[in-house]
Amino acid sequence: MQRHLPNVRLGAYFAEHGYFFAKKFLVLAPAALASFRKICALGSLFILVPIFSFAALPSSSVVLAVEADSTAPPFYRGRSLSSYHGSARVVAVPFFVDAKGVRINPKSLVYTWRILDRVPEGSSGVGRDTFVWTARAPFRATEIEVEAATPDGEAVARATIVARAAPAQALLYEAHPLYGMLWNRALSSAKLMGEEMRLAVGSFFFNRRDEALLQYKWTQNSVPLVAAIGKSTAFRREGRSGRADIGVEVTNPSAMFQVGKARTVLEF
Repeated sequence: MQRHLPNVRLGAYFAEHGYFFAKKFLVLAPAALASFRKICALGSLFILVPIFSFAALPSSSVVLAVEADSTAPPFYRGRSLSSYHGSARVVAVPFFVDAKGVRINPKSLVYTWRILDRVPEGSSGVGRDTFVWTARAPFRATEIEVEAATPDGEAVARATIVARAAPAQALLYEAHPLYGMLWNRALSSAKLMGEEMRLAVGSFFFNRRDEALLQYKWTQNSVPLVAAIGKSTAFRREGRSGRADIGVEVTNPSAMFQVGKARTVLEF
């Protein structure tokens, strides 16, 4: 004979037997997981399966998210990376619940940050869920760990990531007079169809705060173009047809290791 749940609201029943809801998930305390399986085996909760996603979560956990403070062109689908002498924000995202199944405010937790088993001064404390990491020389992989705990120390969770610095990069794009910047295609070669073509630089992974300070050095067939000092420059058809090797070097005067180079072959 099939058994059924008591004739009470499902939410009240779950709360009474140690279950609670967190957004779209039915979260089970470890002690309640076994009894939940027994109830499901009776067939009385099968109608709930298409509606809810079930998960068993620990009462305390934390994950780390990283956001680099670096440049990237518009519509770039990748993730910005921290470059040499660059920085990134490391954010702890905790999930702690109390005995009643209510999520604890992350700002009330105590965070302890460690880099290579060292606690940086002024980085830890109540509500300090964000840590700023700076890639300094010598550039090597750096282990960053966070420990999140309740003020009474009864619940503790830890997470670790390995942070790495990446070299700055530069790519060349066409600045079309009608369509604007054509960010959908980086140029390894290009053909001058009209009388003029303007090329522009896309700068990747330079410090965002230094973007206005970036310096550009353009060359044509390895000869410096003294008049070309901005992030874009125009090339005009002159005389007979041929081809030219166009290069640009992007440097950050505030971070000596942030250098990006790009080149393309322009046919005319």
